[in-house]
Amino acid sequence: MRANIGYRDMKQMIQQARPRPRKPRQTHGDADIALAYLWAEHNDQPTYWASQPKAYPPAAAFDPPSASTVSRRLRSVPVIELIGRVRLALLDEAEPTPMKQMDTEPLKVGNASNDRDATRGYGAGGKCRGYKFCALGSDQLVWQWTMSSMNENDQTLGLKLLPKLPLACAPRAMFGYVVADNGFDGNPLYIAADEQGHVLVSPPRKANRGVRDARRNSAQRIRSLDISDSPLRHAGVKKTFGSKLLHDRGQVERMLGHAAMLGLNHLPPWVRTPHRVALHVEAKLIFATHRMLEVKREKQRKRTQTEDVLKMVADGPVPAEAGTG
Repeated sequence: MRANIGYRDMKQMIQQARPRPRKPRQTHGDADIALAYLWAEHNDQPTYWASQPKAYPPAAAFDPPSASTVSRRLRSVPVIELIGRVRLALLDEAEPTPMKQMDTEPLKVGNASNDRDATRGYGAGGKCRGYKFCALGSDQLVWQWTMSSMNENDQTLGLKLLPKLPLACAPRAMFGYVVADNGFDGNPLYIAADEQGHVLVSPPRKANRGVRDARRNSAQRIRSLDISDSPLRHAGVKKTFGSKLLHDRGQVERMLGHAAMLGLNHLPPWVRTPHRVALHVEAKLIFATHRMLEVKREKQRKRTQTEDVLKMVADGPVPAEAGTG
């Protein structure tokens, strides 16, 4: 599956991210490097493929940079920051909600890979080799993310991501809830979320279910236990605030599943080492964000059309003007 982004749309997306002007000694500016790289990722091809003019539409009139230039410039800070700003520019159209979700996704490589940074660990219910991607999302959009080797614990990734919560909040709503699975059930994470004005809600581990021991649990963790493991379940109350929060956690599964369909799962053979993997993840998130925003715009358009039709029906037929007939 591939995101439906045309050449002109991709070029416009990069220009919206405000690339720096080309230096006098440079044949290609940062925008040309980002365009060549994202065009290769969009077509599921290695970067050297994008150095050929035939890889672009005939009307593009784009003189692509050489493969060596793309490879070298992709390690420069301005180009890396430009690619990161492309997704942030797309997110300007959306607004995060107080309800946020956090989860991890394995980025697998083959067992015969020579990538020394790709380690073995647990991912998606079993052991695999590669890297681990951790996302913080809201309304099925990824707002912040981080990655590490596969043998990294989920809680370690969560501690890196939770301090970025203010960047995933609306300007006037620096509060909310972060819902995650029980792999993130740890005292340091509850405290880190509380420092950012959020409540981390995670189902308790089996050994901690129903336990309110203040010696082992921080006050923030006990609050999460009260929300996710409410005593009202014994009174027959099934739909509590905590159960609704945990039910909405399915949004992050759909969000990561959608990104996996666009290529954020098994890494291609040419994507190895953390530097290339991070760029690959950012590119796929750009395409997933673009597609999700298109879906939201289409839903809003259909909703507006339905409301207009209902309003016309409610108003009734337009009366004829006097003197006509």
